[in-house]
Amino acid sequence: MIDERTDQRTAPAPSQDEGPVSPTPIRAFLVVGCVMASVIAATVASLIVPGTPRPQPPPPPPRKLLASSQPFAVHLAWAPPPSGNVRVFVVLRDGNRLATVRAHSFIDRTVEPGVMYHYAVESLGNDGAVSIPVAAQQRTPVPPASTAQVEGVFDVRLHVEESSGVRLHSQSPVERWRLTPPCSQGAGCGRIQLQDLVYPSVTGALRLSGNTYRGLVAGYHGFTCGSPPVRVRSEMKVAFVATAAGVVDGTWRATHLQGTLREVASAPSGACSTARILYSFTGTLRT
Repeated sequence: MIDERTDQRTAPAPSQDEGPVSPTPIRAFLVVGCVMASVIAATVASLIVPGTPRPQPPPPPPRKLLASSQPFAVHLAWAPPPSGNVRVFVVLRDGNRLATVRAHSFIDRTVEPGVMYHYAVESLGNDGAVSIPVAAQQRTPVPPASTAQVEGVFDVRLHVEESSGVRLHSQSPVERWRLTPPCSQGAGCGRIQLQDLVYPSVTGALRLSGNTYRGLVAGYHGFTCGSPPVRVRSEMKVAFVATAAGVVDGTWRATHLQGTLREVASAPSGACSTARILYSFTGTLRT
């Protein structure tokens, strides 16, 4: 029986012939790790050049971008960032650079009525870094057709509503009118000149009253009297409104007209009865 409380056991000493003890796998891993860390540290140290400035963070973006519009202009305004190395601001529309400005506002005058536009503004730093964008969208309003400029050549289709004292060859004659305002300020001119291109002698001035152009035109409108036939001069009261408009060459222009034409044609000698015709008509701008 052995008393384990006092038993002292001694491990046998290694034999002289066993040789050196091999390192354990853990020690080998630690040695390799230290070597790799030294190599990485030396590499990083070789890349850092004393005196080289560190890259600056991007500048802060503008704040509170607001957009308002008119038919042919969109006004953008924003607040500058509270701090940062901001040199200028970059304005983009639908992802394309539109302008670079130092101010805190911009007016885009290259828009058209009734279109949705998407804007963004970025801060551009002194080092060329760009901030994240702030965005806004704006749809331009469509002005009423009554404010459009009436100008150009219109194909005019007349329809006879009533007539007396004349034999008509057609109930729906087609004409072509040239309408020319004396200025380029839309309906603000207040008057236009009418020239009939089918019957060139028919001319006259029309004035804007409310939304309606009214006036008297006169000339030889294709009526004759007697045998041999003699041309008869006509007087015509014209009234029309613009019923549709669109952008033509960058201008808000009337594209469709609708109105009436009251014509009276009488021979000076009284040899023929007086012709009276009431037409309704529509006009379409030729483009």
